[in-house]
Amino acid sequence: MTVKQQPLAASDQAMWESVLGLHTFVGRLESAGCAYKDTCDDDRRGVYAVTTDEGRKHYQDARSTYADVLGSALETAGADDQLARAVQALRGTA
Repeated sequence: MTVKQQPLAASDQAMWESVLGLHTFVGRLESAGCAYKDTCDDDRRGVYAVTTDEGRKHYQDARSTYADVLGSALETAGADDQLARAVQALRGTA
């Protein structure tokens, strides 16, 4: 099962330096089995990058690892008196 994502917003597109860079990135995702390209029904010039089940699994794994590492870093930083207030603000507990 795959889920189509919406077209990228202008702010999302700004992160890519060029169309070639985006094309290369999506090509790598395709090679890894994490995504595939699909045509846009509303605009033949448009192409969707569609996430596969494998891609979603990798995303969830990476998200979990990121949360663990960030949590550990915030725990360490929170022990520092000068950083404790900033850590509380980041966690929304200030």
